[in-house]
Amino acid sequence: MRVIHCGMLFFLAWCLCSSGKVIYQPDDNTLWIEDGKELELVEHGQPEFWAGKAWAGKLEMEPITGGFRLKSPSADKNSMGRYLKLSPSYPYLVWEVSKVIYGEGYRGFSLHFPGPVFGFVTHIFPGIFAVNPFLVDKKLAEKLYFCRLYLYNAEMHFKYLKMVKKPDNYIEIAGPHLQDKGFLEPEDELMFRVFLKEPAEDVSLTFYDSYITHEVKVNGSSGLQLKPEDKEQKIWSARVKIERVDPPSLKKEGNASYSPGSFLIKATVLGGRIDIPLWTASYFEIKTKKEAR
Repeated sequence: MRVIHCGMLFFLAWCLCSSGKVIYQPDDNTLWIEDGKELELVEHGQPEFWAGKAWAGKLEMEPITGGFRLKSPSADKNSMGRYLKLSPSYPYLVWEVSKVIYGEGYRGFSLHFPGPVFGFVTHIFPGIFAVNPFLVDKKLAEKLYFCRLYLYNAEMHFKYLKMVKKPDNYIEIAGPHLQDKGFLEPEDELMFRVFLKEPAEDVSLTFYDSYITHEVKVNGSSGLQLKPEDKEQKIWSARVKIERVDPPSLKKEGNASYSPGSFLIKATVLGGRIDIPLWTASYFEIKTKKEAR
């Protein structure tokens, strides 16, 4: 009876969540999508919030033509959250930002799903973004999590925010030592790949520190030219041995490392159908100094 009772509770919670304004399972590739068409907001702590049926927080959030608008009217009104289902079968968090308007003072934007997976400080850019929270936190499972958006003194226009099996366009980072070590350090190797839905003529990467969103150099250069892997020119890649990486602007207790989500990669695609950059963030720590062994 205890097992049946727990199962019924989960079923009811899932039904409540599925009936929310976020659209669940709109197609085989998508777990859920928020596109602003049926945006629902409540005060924090209301039953709809706990059931995963609505957003709550201090940010201004409203539907606009082609998506939704998120605005921080002041520095102390900086967060919005909602309970959402995450699933390893749909591991990618994808969002598209079409417009950014700056306010006065400190500016920043970050996503916590449920931990920090991507962020901008001072400079916030439009683009198509894709990250994998399951690579950042390997303890994540298929269940509801409280997910948050943080925005300070800025306004952003989103076309969508969604979880998918595979994005149409995205950047992939892999390395032979990442799985065993859990971090990157000098003398390690990385493979960068950009997957595109449509062919392109040129793809290059630029590297950024999320703090003040300024370019940083890897092996003496802030850019990396990719080459096509296939005849259709939909997959572009480069394999790099990391000799050195500029240290982050914010150093904590002498530690010159980038925490997961703070080292950003931008892909510029030319000669294709994408007219805005692709972005992702490292899901692993990057040590700019090799550890003594």
